[in-house]
Amino acid sequence: MMPGVMARPIEPTPPLSGDDAEQLLASLEEVASPEEVEKRLEAAKRYLADVKRPKVLPLRAPKEPADR
Repeated sequence: MMPGVMARPIEPTPPLSGDDAEQLLASLEEVASPEEVEKRLEAAKRYLADVKRPKVLPLRAPKEPADR
């Protein structure tokens, strides 16, 4: 893109209705079984909890004095 040239606005997608909407809903049901959906949701929840967990450095044990 050339400097100073703005991108054109993107027109919103029109809502689906009728047969198109029914076909979309039917195809979404074929993507994953309810069991697979639940499994993916649980995995996403675990991932999110891990990402939100504060990252802390592990405590180091005090160094032993060197034998002299």
